Amino acid sequence: NNLGNAMAELGMPEEAIACYRLALGIKPNSAETALNLGTVLVKIGKNEQAIVCFQKALALKPDHSEALFSLGIVSNNEDRLEEALDYYTKALANKPLYAAALNNMGNVLLKLERPDEALAVLIKALEIKPNYVEAHSNLGNALKEQNCTDEAIASYCKAISINPNFADAHCNLGVLFKELGDLDKAMTCFSKALEVKPDYAEANYNLSLAFLLKGDFERGWKGY
Repeated sequence: NNLGNAMAELGMPEEAIACYRLALGIKPNSAETALNLGTVLVKIGKNEQAIVCFQKALALKPDHSEALFSLGIVSNNEDRLEEALDYYTKALANKPLYAAALNNMGNVLLKLERPDEALAVLIKALEIKPNYVEAHSNLGNALKEQNCTDEAIASYCKAISINPNFADAHCNLGVLFKELGDLDKAMTCFSKALEVKPDYAEANYNLSLAFLLKGDFERGWKGY
């Protein structure tokens, strides 16, 4: 199991999977190893196999918050939003101060167009973990949905101040500036997001759209 963890940290998923499977062969009742195997399987897109691992962890340890959380991630990734919400709720019932579960729940509630509830859980996540970059960015999204523009900008900027290389916050801020009609600021944000994450499709799309809106059709159509 420890060797698998080391391989996972080194970005060697196949080797990590082999180690975890070997560990489970020796100690089949290890909920932690089943969880770790599932986590790596999610990272390489093998969701169905991952679900089996997470459910095994839960069978061994029914109150395993991390396994419930991980099932929530898979459900969210596959747009089974109500199911994801249920898993996060169960994870939090066992571990009320689980900031990551609160953040992910907030993200799901935003997708379900329930910004008031999203706002409440994201604020709670930040009370537990004040420098939680993803939660600040998601809080910005919730505030944006409530037309609290200044507060949303402040949340995105807070996320960026904590981690200047967090591409999502740059992109989210750019989208807000674009909607406000400030294309120059929006383009700066999208460019920064792409500098940090060159394959960021959403930032590339929005930057190209901003070029088109400014009448720069050559650069706009090139990346659109």
